[in-house]
Amino acid sequence: MPDLAESEHFWTFDVEVPFGQELGRIHSFGSGNHTIEVIPDNVDGDYSVKQNGNLLDNRDMLQHVRISIEDGCVSGVRIDVNDPHIVITGSISGATNGLTTPASSLRIAVGSYLVHTIPLELGTFSIEIPVGHALPSEGEMLSVGIATRFQWSSDGSAETTVVHVNSISITGGYHLEHDYEPDCLDLADLVMEEDEGGILIPVSCNDDRTSRSDLQLSATSEDNSLIEVSTSYSSSSDANYVQIQTVNNAFGVTFVSVEIQDSVGNIWTDNFMVTITPIADSPTFAPLPLTVYLELGETLILPLNIFDSDTFDLTISTSKSWATVDESNNLHLTPIDAGLHTVKISVNDGTSETSQDLSVSVSALSDLITESIEIRKDGIRIDSGKDGEIIEIFVYVRNEGRGIADAINVRCYVDDVFVGSAIIDSIAPGGLGVAVCDAVLPGEGRDVIVRANADGTQSIDETNEENNQGEYTIYVSSPSTGTNEDSLVTGPTILVLAVGIVAIALTALQLSPNRVKKPYKRRK
Repeated sequence: MPDLAESEHFWTFDVEVPFGQELGRIHSFGSGNHTIEVIPDNVDGDYSVKQNGNLLDNRDMLQHVRISIEDGCVSGVRIDVNDPHIVITGSISGATNGLTTPASSLRIAVGSYLVHTIPLELGTFSIEIPVGHALPSEGEMLSVGIATRFQWSSDGSAETTVVHVNSISITGGYHLEHDYEPDCLDLADLVMEEDEGGILIPVSCNDDRTSRSDLQLSATSEDNSLIEVSTSYSSSSDANYVQIQTVNNAFGVTFVSVEIQDSVGNIWTDNFMVTITPIADSPTFAPLPLTVYLELGETLILPLNIFDSDTFDLTISTSKSWATVDESNNLHLTPIDAGLHTVKISVNDGTSETSQDLSVSVSALSDLITESIEIRKDGIRIDSGKDGEIIEIFVYVRNEGRGIADAINVRCYVDDVFVGSAIIDSIAPGGLGVAVCDAVLPGEGRDVIVRANADGTQSIDETNEENNQGEYTIYVSSPSTGTNEDSLVTGPTILVLAVGIVAIALTALQLSPNRVKKPYKRRK
């Protein structure tokens, strides 16, 4: 209750709300004429007039009070807390016929103030009266008095009247316990490097009522694109920590706000600056396959996914002249030798370099084709023949691959009938080999297809397995006949028989006994 030291025309003051409570009624003390005006904080408008003992508006807000004094003296103003009331319950029994009402009553006083009077009427009663104006000042004794006043008006007959008070209580009281906010060491500014990773910052705090494990720690960053912030508690060290984690490829300055709250809501706050200094990042590119396979003479293209957060001016080099990189960062591999090669790809940004090794397995396969087929008889090339004639099939095989072909099995067919095979020992890349098969021409008066397969057993790995075969068409006519058209003996048959007879005769001549020589006698 503020005191007014001397008379003024008006008097203004503010009243704050105690923690966790709300204001109640406003009371003025003194003599003379005066006006009470009140306006809550943060409320637009003008003061509102209040009568002595009125409840305030917006009682959970700070109140601006103005007392305008017209005459007399205002010694003080009180605003009670929580609108205290005295609550009394009880009953009146017996007889009240001889009592005069309202002169007979039950009176209730708080301190020197008569706060309420009720008539003596039979039955129960329960009263609740505001007493904020009547409560004593701090350190004074609170006294509550209940009295009865009987005014008799009867013929003198005896009556009994009993006033029974069951309970007396005062509402609105409160008790504040002082709880200090956590006591923590100030946090120092922090300097980190780009992509440094994470760091734990201990937050050393003590609290008068709350243990460290129950303190609520929170931290926020002004720039989450620069750092990530989290909190933790370690039971082994009984300490709270703020964890700072750098964001990849980010640098700059930001602030971190830290808040510690105890069990009743007292808060300690601090903030510190985090500076992330930039560093020159090495270029990176996606992992390449361990090994790639290709045929000698072919070109393989591999995309290189290269990234450097600091620059686009990158130099890409390789350890092989036949491995080149185009403007779109595609790696072109065109090996010039068969075998297993290691290609080193390096990316340099002027400050640092990153490299990867790539194994390139290059195979050199042959590619056999049947280039041409010739039909020969008695060593002379022919385009037509006769039924039954013995011929030679010359098959010319070309190796168009880049590897040597060994032990080439060439198979020959006449009208899709297998007639023989021959082996070519070896054909170098680009070389030509020849195989010869013997055969007898079949058919009379028709075309005969002679076919050759350059890799008849399919035992040689080639770049193309579909080009081994070749064909040649020869016309075969009927054989020549003798004077006897019905004779079944053909010219070749007679030739064979003649050769056989001559052979038998020569054999017999060699095996026969020597001729007897008759001695020569000269005639006289």
